[in-house]
Amino acid sequence: MTTPIYNSPSIASNVYFSRATFAQQTMNEKDIQVALLRDFLEFFPTLLGNTKTAVDQLDRKSLKHFMHQLKASIALFNGVPIYTLINTLENTIENLGDREVLMRSHIILQKSEALLSEVKKFQNENK
Repeated sequence: MTTPIYNSPSIASNVYFSRATFAQQTMNEKDIQVALLRDFLEFFPTLLGNTKTAVDQLDRKSLKHFMHQLKASIALFNGVPIYTLINTLENTIENLGDREVLMRSHIILQKSEALLSEVKKFQNENK
């Protein structure tokens, strides 16, 4: 009997965070990685909070701004599924109804929080 792919710790624990992409983006330099991880983990939770506030207030202008910052922040870690969702929302936000904006934003936030957890785990494993 084979083990399902979703039970594989290496797959399940890194759905959005790509170690290979992070290594490539940082030229596999430990000092660069440490600095970027530290900065990301200090900045990203605040960015998520600001984005949640914009979603709660349905402030489309702020939401688009914070989504753009989220997109730039996750690119380093290869959060491709999240990046694609954000890009689509950014490009269509003016044409979407409130419910659709809220639904898409919540999905992006959930996936971004999962990425944050994966990055924290990676940092803890590599201290």
